[in-house]
Amino acid sequence: MSTKPFLRTVARKNRSVIPIVILTVIILTSCTEAKSYEWNKEAHYPLIGISTNLPQGAKPDRLGYEILDTRKYGVNFIYLSLKWSEVDATAAAKPNLNNYRKFLEALSPYGFKFLITIQTIDTNNKTLPADLMNVPFDSPEMISRFDTLLDELVKIAPDNVKWVSLGNEVDVYLRQHPNEISPFMKLMRHATITLHRLKPKLQVGVTCTYSGASEDPSLFDQINQYSDFISLTYYPLNPDFTVRPISVIPVDFQNMARLAGRKRIILQEAGYPASPLLNSSEVKQAEFVNSIFTCAKKYSRQFIGVNFFLLYDFGDTITNSLLKYYRVPDPRFRAYLATLGLHKADGAARKAWLRFKKGYSG
Repeated sequence: MSTKPFLRTVARKNRSVIPIVILTVIILTSCTEAKSYEWNKEAHYPLIGISTNLPQGAKPDRLGYEILDTRKYGVNFIYLSLKWSEVDATAAAKPNLNNYRKFLEALSPYGFKFLITIQTIDTNNKTLPADLMNVPFDSPEMISRFDTLLDELVKIAPDNVKWVSLGNEVDVYLRQHPNEISPFMKLMRHATITLHRLKPKLQVGVTCTYSGASEDPSLFDQINQYSDFISLTYYPLNPDFTVRPISVIPVDFQNMARLAGRKRIILQEAGYPASPLLNSSEVKQAEFVNSIFTCAKKYSRQFIGVNFFLLYDFGDTITNSLLKYYRVPDPRFRAYLATLGLHKADGAARKAWLRFKKGYSG
């Protein structure tokens, strides 16, 4: 793969650890105890979410309360990632979605709406069951197994699961493997029809990067030909991980609206690092949050919602594991991974969190 698109997109992949962490919400002592929690019930639109993790050293059972705490600041939207390779080990057994079922059951009573993204592709990787890794996307075997996964997903999905994305940042992988575009789209078409049949009110799409959509709108249109909505990730960065100026955000939102046409948009992830090494700062990160709220409100007819990434900086353990996984020996890459949070890893709030709490009224 070429270095430029890899560096531009691989930094976004820190969300791969989120499903493992976030699902620990199921160890909440009881839903009865949690139901006494108070939050601001006023609905904000477009929907607002924030990928919720824990500060360094916190006990896992704190996570459920961190999620509920965001509710009082207007958070009413949760993005949940499901990696196909982790829930479907063999053709002989049904996919194991038990943890996802418990997660949805625990949080559904609190008024959240959910986007579930199934990672068939995750940026520059196929994330398929091991026995399907070398099977064409449009093969009968692949289609049958995916049907089984979708059937099991619909069984555990309450009515407040409103959106399903069938891949994550798929434009990156497909640009690198153009011969797989047509087979992948055949799988997407079949899966969309299947989900519409199983759960008619469910909206189905596929997640792309905004940078990829703007650079190759033809591929973006091809990927989204069967989509009910547009799902994008948005990190305004240069290829070397330094931040782009805040002034580009209104222009980018206008371009998103143009690219989406008549379809509505979810920003599955929107993030901006705070590190000075990346020509950023706490002030710039706060300005990013402010601009996202302003632009989402301006384009409220087209935007369904925005999910901010991330609540807390990743601690050293997670950051080091990500650096090892991606093999990018660049101190700017580390700075990027380590400063995406609206809080520092030790729990101290950044200026961006203070702005986030004001929501659309800020």
